[in-house]
Amino acid sequence: MANVKRLLSGIRPSGALHLGHYVGALRQWLAYESTHECYFMVADVQSLATRREPDPELAQHVQDIVLDWLAVGLDPERSSFVLQSRMPELAELTVYLQSLVRTGELRDNPTAREEARAWGKGNFTDGVNDVDFGFLGYPVSQAADILVFSTSPPAEGDALIVPVGFDQVVHVEFAAHIGRRFNDFYGETFLLPEARTSQVPRLPGTDGGSKMGKSLRNAILLKDSEEAVATKVRNMFTDPLRVSPEDPGHPDDCPCFLFRSAFGGEQLDLGRRREDCLDARTDCGDCKEDLAAEIQTVLAPIQERRADYAAHPERVAEILGDGTRRARAVATETLERVRDAIGISYPNLLDPGLRRKND
Repeated sequence: MANVKRLLSGIRPSGALHLGHYVGALRQWLAYESTHECYFMVADVQSLATRREPDPELAQHVQDIVLDWLAVGLDPERSSFVLQSRMPELAELTVYLQSLVRTGELRDNPTAREEARAWGKGNFTDGVNDVDFGFLGYPVSQAADILVFSTSPPAEGDALIVPVGFDQVVHVEFAAHIGRRFNDFYGETFLLPEARTSQVPRLPGTDGGSKMGKSLRNAILLKDSEEAVATKVRNMFTDPLRVSPEDPGHPDDCPCFLFRSAFGGEQLDLGRRREDCLDARTDCGDCKEDLAAEIQTVLAPIQERRADYAAHPERVAEILGDGTRRARAVATETLERVRDAIGISYPNLLDPGLRRKND
């Protein structure tokens, strides 16, 4: 039997996607479609870890993510688009896994500590009295999101990979840690996941900030019009040390040059462009004008596909429903094996309506 190679990745629905998502994740996802059984999750439940109030725009955010995935060329016939809140198996698996995790392990998670500070969730250093249970435990639910896609039973040569940014590697390692602990207690049940990080540097925001984000108003969206792209690039932060065009540039520290490295394509001679900047043979205005054209070349076919899908919302809903059903079929197999492992299947005690489908 051929080995099974699966991939799980996801994005929280906070709005339409931007160029940072495209460079840091979506281009890599496209490359994996030909080699892996891919599951791409809209992590709408996970978004509850950082907010309490209902979001009236959440449904639109979910649709925007799916539209952007389709727009960049992800193929719903080859990959499954999954809505997290429509997979009850994830909640069940979270319950089973949480009994294997100590609160100290959750408190010591460096990414969770940083996010707790960023979202005003309290200071893990002083304890967790002010941190809500959902936020403290979301690494466990994230582990369930990953481990539920384990092959059942895992076989030598199978693979479960999770493409993430460098700051999220700790969460994948934590999922593997929980999976290993479960295997030690109950026998070989889970295929342990492996993180895959992009070799492409993270795109900075147009304001020169270290992170691009829609809420930070420093992002170029995949759906931005040509005029909007031109305006955002024209106002982009560049080289703070280059006061006049005659001053030598510092391309390695310039957001504009980093963008050009990501979007210039094979026709762009980056080495020559870099030397021209260092020797002040080109100015920031020219560089921005070229960058806007290069970005638009990338976005034009993406936006054309997006418009086609947006005109047929029923097709988008069907794609999300089909992908979620395929994911649930995998999750059901995993949960059956988990229940067997921990001894709560009870095949001879339950009436037919509550027995496993294969008994």
